[in-house]
Amino acid sequence: MRRGADGEHRHSATLSAEIRLVITSAGYCSAVAVLPGAGDSTGGRGDVHWRRSGTGDGKRAEDAEAHRGLLGRVVSITPRRRQEVVEKLFPEGAEFTSYLHRFAVMQVLSVLIAVFGLLSGSTSIVIGAMLVAPLMNPLLAVGAAMVSGWPAREGKFFTVVMVTSVLSALLAWAVTKSLAPADMPISEEILSRTSPTIMDLGVALAAGAAGAYATVRREVGEALSGVAVAVALVPPLATVGITFGLGRNDLARGALLLYLTNLAVIVFVGALVFLFTGFAPKWRLIRESNRVRVGLGVAALAVLAVSVPLARHSLNEVRINRDTSAATTRVEQWLRGTELRQTGVTVKGDQVNVDVIGPTEPPSARPLAGELARAFDHPVRVRVRWVQRRTSTAESR
Repeated sequence: MRRGADGEHRHSATLSAEIRLVITSAGYCSAVAVLPGAGDSTGGRGDVHWRRSGTGDGKRAEDAEAHRGLLGRVVSITPRRRQEVVEKLFPEGAEFTSYLHRFAVMQVLSVLIAVFGLLSGSTSIVIGAMLVAPLMNPLLAVGAAMVSGWPAREGKFFTVVMVTSVLSALLAWAVTKSLAPADMPISEEILSRTSPTIMDLGVALAAGAAGAYATVRREVGEALSGVAVAVALVPPLATVGITFGLGRNDLARGALLLYLTNLAVIVFVGALVFLFTGFAPKWRLIRESNRVRVGLGVAALAVLAVSVPLARHSLNEVRINRDTSAATTRVEQWLRGTELRQTGVTVKGDQVNVDVIGPTEPPSARPLAGELARAFDHPVRVRVRWVQRRTSTAESR
């Protein structure tokens, strides 16, 4: 007891407290303060406990703790949902081993389905491979770890993606070498994945954002199957192995560019969606701001790196379509007045190939070459392939 400045007697006491902090994998903090009591009315000893949990008690506490994200409630994520997403994307310990087993089985099956569908030219079989493929999950995990400042998890799942990519391409190559003859014609399903353009980048951006958003918001989770079809990760990867197996390295490079585009874009846009939804708590973003900025910067550079060849391919496609249209018009004029008709016109650089069919020999190609040179503003070589077709009729007596 001591006398205060106002003359009144005051009681003072010194209390010690043990405070324990528990931080969960989702980034929540639980604080427990243990205060040794001085006893109760019966003389017994009592402890006073104070606990504050990041998830709160009941729906009202959960709503109070929810982060709205950078774009408001439309893309918000509650702490409880965040915990569910973390457990789904980042299995640990024995669960991670079980996850790898399931992932490997589904990836092998999806690659096999894709290879058979691509070799046979069956669109429905290729779509089945898209639906079975499990690659989207580890890609989204890389994006989520990037904005959360979890380098160990980011590296672990990035390694899963890279090892899976290499082994899947090797599996497709091995199946192709075992089953497909070397002179096997290449189906349209394969060719359609060997000339990516900037449009494929746009598809990957939209599909990656939809996949991340569907992961965050449970109520739109049924859209994930549509996302798998839209982004199509496994068919381009299988195409890489198939074209290498058929000795078409030029086509394999195009398919590899398409696959890398999908990887880079999904990680980058997925990370942005997780950032905007408030998946990473604000205190974590502040503490790991440098690491998050570096991760997003590297992902943005990867997207930029694949954008350059995609833009070049797009411009080349536009030029080829324009030149083919101009060449077709002049071929039709060249054949006017004959019984011949053109069945195909292709333009590759300064080489123009013309396929014609009919009963009579085609006229000289020199005038056509001159017209095409004036249209393209550079010298061209014209190659005409003629298929003779005669029609005969007979009457029975």
